[in-house]
Amino acid sequence: MRRVFLIMMLIAAVALGSCGGNSDSEVSPEKDPLTDPIAEEDEIGFACGGPTGEVYYSDSAIGTLKKIIDNADGLPTVIVDTLSVENAPAMLGLLKDDFATFILEAAAATCESDEIAFQAVLAQLREEGDAEMIAGLIQTGFDPGKWVYVFPDSSLTAVSGPYLLLAVGSGSETQALADAFKTVIGGSATITVFYEGETGG
Repeated sequence: MRRVFLIMMLIAAVALGSCGGNSDSEVSPEKDPLTDPIAEEDEIGFACGGPTGEVYYSDSAIGTLKKIIDNADGLPTVIVDTLSVENAPAMLGLLKDDFATFILEAAAATCESDEIAFQAVLAQLREEGDAEMIAGLIQTGFDPGKWVYVFPDSSLTAVSGPYLLLAVGSGSETQALADAFKTVIGGSATITVFYEGETGG
């Protein structure tokens, strides 16, 4: 009983400590939410929709993928997280060695609800010249049938400079992500739809 009481006291102390706000850490409302970078711990997101509030984007893969999703027509705000080498085979269809060798950093987001389901992975490559080759490896290695959420209608890759996007979902969702990728990353992008199901569009 004493042990339970001590654990509860420790949890209460941590909770109270984290609630005490320091006004120096708050993000200034004058910042432009589309351009001003912030620290990773200040970023916010919601799984498959919910109130968005003010969102500020960092220059990392996480911040860039959030910006792409938020600029994609019809897609809800979602939580974006770092993609590790351990998850590379399932999420990208890449071997762990290829991920570790060629990918500088990557982020992933998945949304599954009654109305919408999609997955987006953004990778920044170490060398810009390797982007098309890695896109080819993803196109041959990623198995839409093994996607854990739903069987997608469409899967595509988008490449621009050192950035590569894998989008999985319905035709409209993947196209919205590809269009937002072109807007956010800029420059010309190579879009390759490498899988379309019977209802893909």
